[in-house]
Amino acid sequence: MKLYEKIYLKSYKAIQEYAIIDIEQKLTLNPNYGSQLRIKHDLPEQLLEFVNIELESYGISNVYYAQSYLRKRNTKQEIHIDGDKELISLAINIPLRGTTNSKFNWYDGTYDITKKQHNDIVFYAINWKSKPICVATLELNEPYIIRVDVPHNAESSINEDRWIFTMRFKDNPKHHTLLC
Repeated sequence: MKLYEKIYLKSYKAIQEYAIIDIEQKLTLNPNYGSQLRIKHDLPEQLLEFVNIELESYGISNVYYAQSYLRKRNTKQEIHIDGDKELISLAINIPLRGTTNSKFNWYDGTYDITKKQHNDIVFYAINWKSKPICVATLELNEPYIIRVDVPHNAESSINEDRWIFTMRFKDNPKHHTLLC
């Protein structure tokens, strides 16, 4: 099973520039966050249209929502599966800052899942029945389409905070040809 694939996006730099400015403006309201902070984005109409046209060329439905995750340096996220109203299958993640020497890890093993909510973030906690085994690691320095319906976590580098922009899609596709 393929867990990630590089995806070429002409909109990459425009998304990156928009997201960094949006984050910096919103951080003035909450400069001292814990180990992780999620920032929701409302992409400007013209940028959203550009992105959706690009996604269509890859056979991916329109953007459902976009957000960024800021992870403090030298921190590690719990292993989980992404969720919303249901399990989220795929995302496109775009590096913004601090991704050098950071990791996105996927795990395998025997487990059950439990739907959880922390503030307004829905996710699926992993109840391991066996020891989790790391099966893949990615240093996200370019845009990637990734599986988020497989147990995973993020680790920041020891030197700087990790900023990642992520998009989810309207029909929550269960698979994509890039990951076959």
